[in-house]
Amino acid sequence: MLRDQVQAENAVRNGLPRDQLIYFDEYDDALSAVLDGRAGGYASVALAHREHLATDPSLADLAVVTVPDQEVPPATGAFACASPATRDALNIALNDLLGEATPDEPSPDSASWPSA
Repeated sequence: MLRDQVQAENAVRNGLPRDQLIYFDEYDDALSAVLDGRAGGYASVALAHREHLATDPSLADLAVVTVPDQEVPPATGAFACASPATRDALNIALNDLLGEATPDEPSPDSASWPSA
């Protein structure tokens, strides 16, 4: 897992023992762990994996396995963007709506918080 990604907590909630998770700070480190056998797989955004595999022929032995929505419903508010321009536009719209914040903290404007 990449450190601080939602996939780690999702994996634990779905039965993966926490002590089986390996955390990495960089995508290439996680990929290297899969390639050299230290990790059996790497969970993240499927779109990013497909793009990375498509641009590097040396990774032809690897495949992206998408978990069906029926097995694990998509998380509310989770986004993957195919281009930096789309990502930036989405970030601007979300910042306008929610205010500036790091991924692990709520908006400073409590009026924008979802009701329980």
